[in-house]
Amino acid sequence: MDYRKEFDRLVNEQQLTQALDFLEQNKIAVHDDAFYYANMGWVLNQLERYDEAYVYLSQGHARFPDDAWLCAQLGFTSNRIERLEEGRDLLLEALSMGQDEPWVHGELGWTYHELHENEMAIRYYENALMEEPDNTWFLKQAAYSYRELGNDEDALYDLKKAHVIDPDDLEITMELIECLDTACEYETQLQLLDHIRDKGDAGWWYFEKGVACLRLKRYEEACELLSLAFEQGRDDTGIHQAIGDAYMALTDKAKAYEHYQKAISYYGKALERGDYEPCGLLWEIVLICRKMQDSAQELSYLKQIEALDPEYYGMLDGMAQYYSDHNDHEQAVKYIKRMLEIHDEGDNWALLAWNLGRLSKHDEALIYLQKCEEAGRDDSWLNLELAWNHSRLEHYEISLKYYRRALRQDPGNWWIQSQVAWNLGVLYRHEEALKLFLECLEKGEEPKAWLYSNIGWNYRSLKQYEQAIFYYKLAKAAGRDDAWLTEQITEVETLLCEKA
Repeated sequence: MDYRKEFDRLVNEQQLTQALDFLEQNKIAVHDDAFYYANMGWVLNQLERYDEAYVYLSQGHARFPDDAWLCAQLGFTSNRIERLEEGRDLLLEALSMGQDEPWVHGELGWTYHELHENEMAIRYYENALMEEPDNTWFLKQAAYSYRELGNDEDALYDLKKAHVIDPDDLEITMELIECLDTACEYETQLQLLDHIRDKGDAGWWYFEKGVACLRLKRYEEACELLSLAFEQGRDDTGIHQAIGDAYMALTDKAKAYEHYQKAISYYGKALERGDYEPCGLLWEIVLICRKMQDSAQELSYLKQIEALDPEYYGMLDGMAQYYSDHNDHEQAVKYIKRMLEIHDEGDNWALLAWNLGRLSKHDEALIYLQKCEEAGRDDSWLNLELAWNHSRLEHYEISLKYYRRALRQDPGNWWIQSQVAWNLGVLYRHEEALKLFLECLEKGEEPKAWLYSNIGWNYRSLKQYEQAIFYYKLAKAAGRDDAWLTEQITEVETLLCEKA
């Protein structure tokens, strides 16, 4: 009897235990053949008896080191018993010997993912998908690695494709639902959740649907669903933060704070247990304090992070934002410059420039704003900051250019229009300035005292003193009462008397 044919028959009929017994019975006849060791290992792998499989495959690999299929099987088994580096090396060895099959590439992808080398994982998953583009396991695993790299766009693409191929795969559907949240596709989330209503964990289902409703600003429905998730046993930081967010949106601060504090207490217990990296836990608490607008607690936790790790990037960013928001610009600059040593990038340049401008360090602020511009940024905020800093340095033509650019980006903004007008005025283009100021006034914009003052000043510059005094007095009646305005009124009244 050809033992290979008999073995194949038993395997094809899914009689794996009998196939294993058959190989054992023929051990004397076949023990000098790699087939015996490789298939003993393969069958034991199918039966999830990995420790036993490892023994046979290791013996076989030692005797038949050039057998690529046996080598690949040993790599697979090594992974199952958490010998990941060994598994990776064996799978790579099998590939180099010609075992160039999709499952080997897929298994290498899984190995690299488990080793937290997701770029390499994706490389091998993509190799596998070139041969088997509709393999949902490859697609799903690639999506996991994409998500860990923060590449939600490619993760979503693979998960959507996998879901189309196998819409009944619960794991794929659940992962897709979570990924849709990052893509802001909340209505699609809700449709998929309804599709799996009676499958899987009820607490998870209520939580995901509640969060989707929260994102869609359906706050009362979100509260109801999230509360049901809690009743189903979902009791963690995520659920309490989500319920807090929903109550906060409904302006029920008391209930919101109750849940936020619960989340903080859970993070505190995790800190006591030492379960996770402490700076990450403290940073999560900082984010909750921001939601609660509790700046004292926020600063306290930021300082705790700083004591543990002075270079923790989240802490540096948190300190920079905190001191910027509290107008302590010197402190903000100190932390932002430390951030730049780690990430010399646009958002940090912009925040640094904003703080430098408030410290009247306009030349230095412009250096960082121009770096943002050179990097391709072109938005209203940047153009306004460029304009404002240039105006403080009396670069009025340049300032005007940026204010006009900002106005094109935000054409209905009266304040930007008034700044265009102000720059036109100091450039002696008074008629143009007056036209824009008067348009702002006609729209009923505030602060009227400031608009009246500037209209008056431009009329005075044109020697239209009657109009000037009229608007100066309107400015005074609107609440402006300072030395400059008093002096202007006195001088214009004198000029009117002389004219008379």
